[in-house]
Amino acid sequence: MDLETLRAVADKATTARKIADQAQVELNDAIRSALKSESIKTKEIVEITGLSRARLYQVRDYRR
Repeated sequence: MDLETLRAVADKATTARKIADQAQVELNDAIRSALKSESIKTKEIVEITGLSRARLYQVRDYRR
């Protein structure tokens, strides 16, 4: 492996982390919005996101 390849892979990993971080922010915002909605049940949010109720409430309360 040469430095060019290492740099390219490191840049790719950095970009992937930034994309994942942004997706997490968007998901958390969507979860907060859904929890505020009277027409969406918490059970539905759990099913769609695969997160636990406890985790949803952490997101809602900005605790994690």
